[in-house]
Amino acid sequence: MAIYAMGDLHFSGEPPTKPMEVFGAQWLGHRKKVITYWKETVKDGDTVLLVGDTSWSMDLEDAVAKDLGPLAALPGDLVILKGNHDYWWNSLKKLQAALPPKVHFLHNTFYQTGDVALCGTRGWNLPSMPGFGEHDQLVYDRECQRLERSLAGAREAGAKH
Repeated sequence: MAIYAMGDLHFSGEPPTKPMEVFGAQWLGHRKKVITYWKETVKDGDTVLLVGDTSWSMDLEDAVAKDLGPLAALPGDLVILKGNHDYWWNSLKKLQAALPPKVHFLHNTFYQTGDVALCGTRGWNLPSMPGFGEHDQLVYDRECQRLERSLAGAREAGAKH
């Protein structure tokens, strides 16, 4: 069993409706590169953690059709965290219903593989950052609470790591 993590895929269908190569040549064909490397590396029984900004889609149905569905068809279990550009993110119940059981969402929850629990939350600005404001504090506090709930659930379930 292996655990892999990556983020900021910013997929937008194939061909992409929002090509990322505007941010540099290293983004040219990035979807194909990610999928090719995934197929060469990840095996059934492995876990892939996507740490946010997975799809540019604006709604769940579009994200599933263009990006999340194809990712779910790849080897391994898939665990997804919400990023600040994941506008398609919906209620946990709707997310789970839209994809096969091998896809898991970390949202006030944890994912356990063996004796390892994966916990996480959406990253946000820190209070020590310049320009940190009232809205930032609200989001930061909420995400800290979500992480605490996830960690508590993992401990209650007996996760050792």
